[in-house]
Amino acid sequence: MTIRFTKGKKGKPSVLTCFRADGSATWYYYKHTTLILHDFCHYAAETTLALRCGFYGRVAAGVNLDANEGGSHDHNYDTMALTPDTLYAECVANLVEGEFRLLGVGERPFEEVWATVEAACAKGLKNLRNLPPPPNFTPETFALMYSNARELFSRFQMLRDGEFFELSF
Repeated sequence: MTIRFTKGKKGKPSVLTCFRADGSATWYYYKHTTLILHDFCHYAAETTLALRCGFYGRVAAGVNLDANEGGSHDHNYDTMALTPDTLYAECVANLVEGEFRLLGVGERPFEEVWATVEAACAKGLKNLRNLPPPPNFTPETFALMYSNARELFSRFQMLRDGEFFELSF
């Protein structure tokens, strides 16, 4: 799947467009620019940890962004089939985003980061509870996810109005 992030023109929202392998596409107009960072964190988490059934994996499989996000970019976990990847993708993306917004990677000892992920996976979503953290979640993969999300966000900020860049998933 090709993922395109287009920076909005003056007065127009930025757009996330996903072009699937079967030729279909789905898109989302960002009502809030803060959600762009969250989607970059999902991409970084899902590609680094090889999560194939997280947010982008579900979109690649045919879930439309408006249906996936209820039109407001809020996850509707009551209507989706959840897998461990779904939980891991959300927990880790939220963690990377939180570190990005609040501190910066390396500011907290990894033991604290691990405890945060462990608690989120135990709390779970809907019928997925008490899962261990992702097996390949390490200090190195966490630093890589953070770095990748930061690079994507910086790249997006440097775009001129109407420009885009694409990623492969």
